[in-house]
Amino acid sequence: AMKVAAIVEARMSSSRLAGKVLMPIGSKNSLEHIYDRLSKVHEISEICIATTEKQSDDIIENWANIRGLAIYRGSENDVLSRVLGAADMLSAEIIVEITGDCPFVDPLMVDQYIEILKDNDLDYVSNNIESTYPDGFDVQVFLTKALRKSSGLASTREEREHVTMHIRQNPQIFKTLNIVAPKPYRYPEISVTLDTKEDLEVLRLIAHHFFDVDSPSHMQIIDFLLANPEISKINSGIERKGFGI
Repeated sequence: AMKVAAIVEARMSSSRLAGKVLMPIGSKNSLEHIYDRLSKVHEISEICIATTEKQSDDIIENWANIRGLAIYRGSENDVLSRVLGAADMLSAEIIVEITGDCPFVDPLMVDQYIEILKDNDLDYVSNNIESTYPDGFDVQVFLTKALRKSSGLASTREEREHVTMHIRQNPQIFKTLNIVAPKPYRYPEISVTLDTKEDLEVLRLIAHHFFDVDSPSHMQIIDFLLANPEISKINSGIERKGFGI
């Protein structure tokens, strides 16, 4: 069995909403939501928070230490090297990469993508080579050896900052697969990511609605937002930075 580790990128110095990963969304902050959800993924043996060496991120290390979580600190801008360093520290052979601004990541989706990667001898599986799910349900699963190979080839600032950009842009080198959302859940214009104060408002309304549901699925959340379009309208005008492909 290959060792699977989840690596969660998080830092306090977000340009749009500083400190967002520790802001409350219902009864938990974003990192707590992510940790609780990833803990439900059977294949994952360890969850690591990958933050930067900046003093402002000491609070994230303290948060992880209190919960007995693995913590790795590396470059702020060379996020590729930070994630690879975390994977090497954990001796992980498969990486599940989640960013700290995706509090409602779906554990069933993660489990499924890990299985797809293993069963089909792939280097990389995700749902965001072409985004068809709402922003914030992003899941990337890939081989550590593929990331190491990519690290040796990725030379531009963008390729170092966006961990898997080089892998996704070079299907002739890496065996990649993009998962497309089924028609009823194909709403890339909806956002459940945490980037702005408007996003925080939307996420808090979702958390309030599902306060008695343990880790609602992406399908439940999408259905709720479709039934309450005034909620997703709150952050619909935000321009997303995306991956810069």
